[in-house]
Amino acid sequence: TEAANLISICPMPKEASYNQQARFIYYEAWVLAIQLNYAEAQAKVMLCLRQASQVAGRQFWLQA
Repeated sequence: TEAANLISICPMPKEASYNQQARFIYYEAWVLAIQLNYAEAQAKVMLCLRQASQVAGRQFWLQA
């Protein structure tokens, strides 16, 4: 799909904050779930939940 192609050519910058990294990983998981790759999508969601800040990412936690 177009979203998967975009993710593959746009790597996450190394200087991004933990919250930005968690959001990027969440969107990767969302694309994987749409592609019916549920096991890898779940692993990505668990990874981004571990990386998200509990204070700054409260809305993110509710969404995920």
